[in-house]
Amino acid sequence: MTPSDAHKTGVLAYHYPGFFREVLMSAEYVGLLGTALGAAIAAGVNLLLSRQNVKSEDRQWTRNARQNAYKEFLSAGTLLHRACEQVAESTEPDKVQLLATPTVDFDEAYIVLQIVSDRSVFLAAREYNYWFPDFEQAALAGNSEEVKKIGRELRAARHSFLAAVRREQGLATDKELLPALR
Repeated sequence: MTPSDAHKTGVLAYHYPGFFREVLMSAEYVGLLGTALGAAIAAGVNLLLSRQNVKSEDRQWTRNARQNAYKEFLSAGTLLHRACEQVAESTEPDKVQLLATPTVDFDEAYIVLQIVSDRSVFLAAREYNYWFPDFEQAALAGNSEEVKKIGRELRAARHSFLAAVRREQGLATDKELLPALR
């Protein structure tokens, strides 16, 4: 090979005659290079898909955690609402004790909801939670008219909360959010 032929095969071929013929053009090296390139591409695609899968699983876990928190919040709110209505009509001397467990359960569910929900759902839950102290006081006082009035406000706040959850979760119906029967 002459210096004038170097442009045809490249500098390596000029300095190392037979380089392409013996090394790069041998079938074993071409196959090995193809295998390595295919493995690198497969590994890259696998890594990309696994990252997307992990993100998808995280989103699904978050969605499920939120749904469970919303269900528990609604269930605890319903139980507290019923307990207050029963206390308002009760002649029991220790009415405070009748509200202790439902109040604690509702407060626990509200705390969890604050942690997992987004802002719009949190604000709707806060509005729903806002009515319970007055509702409990009216129930303890035995003021059934005030209990009915605040009960209507609570129901409106509950519907507002459900609408916020539907918007956030993309749900068309409330079948998944109805409180569990206990």
